[in-house]
Amino acid sequence: MTFWLTLPTAFILGLLHALDADHVIAVTTFIARRPRPRQAVRFCLQWGLGHMVPLLVLGVGAILLGRRIPAAFAWAAELAVGGVLLVLGGLVFRDLWRRRIHLHVHEHDGVRHAHLHSHQGGAHHAHTHGPTLVGIVHGLAGTAGVFVVVPVAALASAWAAAVYIVVFSVAVVLMMVLYGASAGLVLGRFQERSLALYRWALALVGTLSVGAGALWIGRLL
Repeated sequence: MTFWLTLPTAFILGLLHALDADHVIAVTTFIARRPRPRQAVRFCLQWGLGHMVPLLVLGVGAILLGRRIPAAFAWAAELAVGGVLLVLGGLVFRDLWRRRIHLHVHEHDGVRHAHLHSHQGGAHHAHTHGPTLVGIVHGLAGTAGVFVVVPVAALASAWAAAVYIVVFSVAVVLMMVLYGASAGLVLGRFQERSLALYRWALALVGTLSVGAGALWIGRLL
């Protein structure tokens, strides 16, 4: 009975953990580059899957081996999170420059039309597996260990650890999907209706990612 009482806690912690700043910023960099609700949900699902896998491996492994995650490993994983944020922010600025988005005005049958136009070839520049890889890095990071591996250790069985982590991870994915759908809708509207707002949004997302990555690494060094 005690084990089943821990599952609501796992779910609530998962909802909160999804909204960690490094998670939100990283996922937003993908959404900002391809701002559509459906695509945003896909990014979030991929990220959530990546986030779940190392948690299962580390959490269940810690129970089976009766060991704690080495501090050096946790530090390296946290450092990788900072590096990923720097890279993702840089990619946003690269896309902003390469796309050279501008307002294209033309006329059909005496009626003037305007739409966003880009000089960058191809529409699929966000790497297919990028969100999954970023999710794996986040899953390896020490913050996840605080929320998951430590509580799981008290359950003292591999199957209980796996169930706990799955419930936790499902909550993470649900919350991130809700965020992603909302962010994709808002950024998509910016892209369709206001060139200036969309460009400023991209610049803001890139700046937040680079800034957060620099602060993250600075905190560890």
